Amino acid sequence: MKFFCRIIILICIFFCSNSYAGAPMQLPDAKLTIKVVDEDNKPLPHIPIHVWLSEAVIFDSQTDSNGVFVAEGKCTVKEVPIRIVKEGFYDSMNLLIFTNYPNINDNKWYPWNPVVTAVVRRIINPIPMFAKCLETKIPKTNECFGYDLEIGDWVTPAGKGVVSDLVFSIEGVWQNYRDNDSTLTLTFSQPNDGLVTVGHDVLDRRPTGSKFILPRNAADSGYVNCFKWRRVRKQLTDSIQDQVVDDVNVEGRDYIFRVRSQTNEAGVVTNACYGKFHGNIEFVGAAGNSQGSWLKFTYYLNPNPNDRNLEFDPKRNLFKNLKSTEEVREP
Repeated sequence: MKFFCRIIILICIFFCSNSYAGAPMQLPDAKLTIKVVDEDNKPLPHIPIHVWLSEAVIFDSQTDSNGVFVAEGKCTVKEVPIRIVKEGFYDSMNLLIFTNYPNINDNKWYPWNPVVTAVVRRIINPIPMFAKCLETKIPKTNECFGYDLEIGDWVTPAGKGVVSDLVFSIEGVWQNYRDNDSTLTLTFSQPNDGLVTVGHDVLDRRPTGSKFILPRNAADSGYVNCFKWRRVRKQLTDSIQDQVVDDVNVEGRDYIFRVRSQTNEAGVVTNACYGKFHGNIEFVGAAGNSQGSWLKFTYYLNPNPNDRNLEFDPKRNLFKNLKSTEEVREP
């Protein structure tokens, strides 16, 4: 027993002596300037700000009279999170990514002292909306199915819906996971209904900026009545290399929609309902599969005719008793 104890002690001494054989490299320095502004690009003074550089260097401070805060210190991360939380404003999360790692000769993160502009949006007029994170199946392939946004279900006989706000169909070929080609088509019942594509900032595949990231109001024109998304995967050789075409998961893409539109004799829209898709429409093709195709998207519908306000109040979802997978928390 004593022999084994001596061996363990010798091993510990060996590793400890090697660990401290040379002077450890000091933690690298970093510096960045954060400029906090509102939607009109006006500086916001005295706004609380949280910046994390390392376990030992965490800033919980506020902007100065010019809406600026400078963070400097030892930094252990390449990606610096910046969070702004203020009553009366939507939470904002930004991310600075350093492009160059420190080295022995210049132990700093670069770029040195970049300026990060953080846009913080005010809470102005959040309203009740029909909001739902939908995960379902298109009942069959190569057929059209209407979806009722207000009821939250497929139109009868596939479900309990009454109005075909959205009309989905999927077609193509599906041999297996590595050999498939499917196209999802979305059309609308009324010729003046449709989608408008909008986008938001994405940094390293992550949304940045305000939690409320989409426009406050729906557009009054520019709606496209038919949209198509295609997903293709073909194995090029016997290796694992694939050819992938994916028009669905486009980073930073969202949509505003118009449904239930009515027009006058001149063809001008006089009545309509507006809403938005937060994030893109996801689907998995299953052409030839009688069990249908998987479909997922998150939507918000303002049921008040001609009201283009898209600022959702998550405490007043007009859908009641949603399942956990259907709940929508973000505005």
